[in-house]
Amino acid sequence: MHGVTNSSQIEKRLALYEDIGRNRAASIQVLSSVGYDEPVPKAVAEYLEGRPVPNNMKEIIQLEYGDDVLLRTIEVMTEFDPTWNIPDGSFPAGYNSEAYS
Repeated sequence: MHGVTNSSQIEKRLALYEDIGRNRAASIQVLSSVGYDEPVPKAVAEYLEGRPVPNNMKEIIQLEYGDDVLLRTIEVMTEFDPTWNIPDGSFPAGYNSEAYS
């Protein structure tokens, strides 16, 4: 909610946050029930935003852990508000936050 200047902006920010995470969470929920010897349900494709449906456990793990949610959030937020930035002090001491500048 960094940068919100009035309460009318909160609903839009919450909608942006939901858009960032909804499909990822839905795909992980579906994929979490897939066993090593089971095929991935093709219905998961609707949540993958154009990415290919994984065919094996290695691809499932890459999909689940490969997303950079922070980078995606930064992209969405700067598209919504080009003046938005990550507030100072958002990262722990010693963390390389320059990758997200």
